[in-house]
Amino acid sequence: MVSIFSLVHTIGGIPVDPRSFTFQSRRSTMSIDEQIGCFAPNEKSLKYIIRIHSDHRDWILYSLCYDKNLNIPAQSSHILSSVQERTISTPYSSEKFSNNLLTTPYEFYQCRYQLENFKSTLGFNQARKFINCNNGHFFAPGNLVPVSDFPFEQQRTATQYFINTFPQWKIIRDGNMKNLERSIRKYVKDSGNPLTVFGGTLGVTSLPSSAGREELLFMTRNTTNNPTVAAPKLVWKVIYDSHVFESIVFVIVNNPYRTNVVELFKNREVVCNCVCHETEGWFDGWDRLDFTKGYVYCCTWEEFHQTVGIDYLANTKLLRKKS
Repeated sequence: MVSIFSLVHTIGGIPVDPRSFTFQSRRSTMSIDEQIGCFAPNEKSLKYIIRIHSDHRDWILYSLCYDKNLNIPAQSSHILSSVQERTISTPYSSEKFSNNLLTTPYEFYQCRYQLENFKSTLGFNQARKFINCNNGHFFAPGNLVPVSDFPFEQQRTATQYFINTFPQWKIIRDGNMKNLERSIRKYVKDSGNPLTVFGGTLGVTSLPSSAGREELLFMTRNTTNNPTVAAPKLVWKVIYDSHVFESIVFVIVNNPYRTNVVELFKNREVVCNCVCHETEGWFDGWDRLDFTKGYVYCCTWEEFHQTVGIDYLANTKLLRKKS
């Protein structure tokens, strides 16, 4: 797979100035540029460049490569340079999201819908076993480009598109995914160094059916009755600090029902030799080994890009974080 993000501090092939993310203006508008194809030779993809227009200037906020078959973002790129932990109540926009689905994201992200949907895939008893609306064991929209990675309201609102989301178990989204994103932002705050952040999804997660088979999980079907909007198997983040020429890759297993590393290998959810033990400071105050909240492991960039087949950076040293 060839990446569309070939240059550091480049989004969608367009150079980005990290200082551009410090603006704030009440007179701003947003737009999404769409281009066909961002993987070679896979033509079933779209490149989206999310821009903010303000004060007669044009800021590129982030870029996405969108998988049209799975109907989730496959890759993303943005720069994290300023930290302000805030919440946002802006609803998601369906702009650019596929209109050939049998149900909308407003429907398939409802827990009760998922319970009915997975009965046909997993069987009645298995669906009731795995989907629990009371404890976060259902799918919610997870942002590939996090809303809290931007300090200003206009920027945060620009992350609230369904094309920037993928089905993520809510207990993982609100658990170790949030813990990891906070740890990354804390690095920026403590070091003062902006980070280039590449994100992505890999594969399709699965659960055992009543017949004992691992079944892939999709949220809905398209108008030709093919399953789509895949719940990814893995979510990954490549963090690069250009000031020290170091990077680290974090991989989050998107399945709260895995219970040990043997199961991860069995289901091909391990893509590298874990190097987290070399840089434990990223995990101060939380447990990356908690499968229910999202098991997290670390890769070197060199091994990850060779295994997965993406190419953003030259080989770099491991980015370590002190406790």
